[in-house]
Amino acid sequence: MENQSIRNHILEIYKAAVEASLPHQNVETALADAEIYRRIQSSNRLHIVSIGKAGYSMLLGAVAGLQSISKKVDSAVLVIPDKPVDLTVFNEVLPTLKVYYGGHPLPNQDSITAAETVVESFRQFDQSDFVLLLISGGGSALFELPEPNLSLDELRSWYSQLIDSGKPISEINQLRQSRSLVKGGKLALATKAQIVQLLLSDVADDNPSIIASGPAWLVDSTNRVLTRIVGSANIALQSAKLKSEQLGYQTLTLSSSQEGDSSDIGRYYSKLAKSVSLLKRQSSIAVISCGETTVAVTPNSGKGGRNMHLALSAAIELAGDYQSICIASLGTDGRDGPTDAAGAIIDCNTVNRIKNHGLHAFEHLANFDSYTALLASNDLVKVGLTGTNVGDIMIVLIQK
Repeated sequence: MENQSIRNHILEIYKAAVEASLPHQNVETALADAEIYRRIQSSNRLHIVSIGKAGYSMLLGAVAGLQSISKKVDSAVLVIPDKPVDLTVFNEVLPTLKVYYGGHPLPNQDSITAAETVVESFRQFDQSDFVLLLISGGGSALFELPEPNLSLDELRSWYSQLIDSGKPISEINQLRQSRSLVKGGKLALATKAQIVQLLLSDVADDNPSIIASGPAWLVDSTNRVLTRIVGSANIALQSAKLKSEQLGYQTLTLSSSQEGDSSDIGRYYSKLAKSVSLLKRQSSIAVISCGETTVAVTPNSGKGGRNMHLALSAAIELAGDYQSICIASLGTDGRDGPTDAAGAIIDCNTVNRIKNHGLHAFEHLANFDSYTALLASNDLVKVGLTGTNVGDIMIVLIQK
């Protein structure tokens, strides 16, 4: 493509954001915290539960940190969406590790079995037990125990309705808490053990009650539950900004908690980019945000995700003679919705490339079928699962 250099810059910026939010090192470092170290060493038995899209990476960090302080792990549970590259790394240090492959974005039977197993174990722990709880985005669906009158099929249908509603994730997770036996602090209430929860945040303002629907978030005057944030969108955003500046862009970071309708946000970024491109300026410009936009999906919709929907909307608005502009919206977890793409990078010729394949960008946007259109235009970004999740990153580059 004519603008391949701009696209390569976007990928470099995205890579910097993802690498800054990888939780392995941050979890290992957190375990050296004086208060956490004291609680671990004073416990009789140590248990680890790692839940979320970054569950594997967080568990690796925990194992490294605990080996450095020579503490034996008595039990461990890992709840993740996909089979990782290598589980044998845990064979020696976590011989009793139980692994569950929960459903995402909709819970499956493993999501429920994992929650049942953990709750049953928690009920047997006493004050001398210590639980290291590692939580990352995706945990709401991956780890779920619904109220007794709600079947798995009904639960999945309800989750689907919530996801398609266009509501912000904070509101969705509050609703999930109302019908769950493990969300909204209820998991923590199932045990008398001391808990330290390390959270990789993918929500606005790093609110612990919203991350994975807050399974251990308590307003606890006894400090039985200690909470630490070990990664967030803001950290990713600052790393992206640094990389952008190193690439020669004058960089503006708009928000680390971008919310709103994906179509509206996509159009906004294109209009902003077009306006900036018309200005007399000394340097190339970058505008970067992190957050999580929403899409109110209609029945019988096509294939896509919020990042691709944003990108296709931006492409429609950008169509014309704006060769110096590229816009991207990408999930830091490497997966946008139920697809194999992280999102897309679009330019002013995206709509024409879609048209050249006999497709119409407007129709695919209206049908929430952005994946098909952006696959045709060769604009999808496929990087595989990254091992982290701090939300999405939106990157606008305008070369001088």
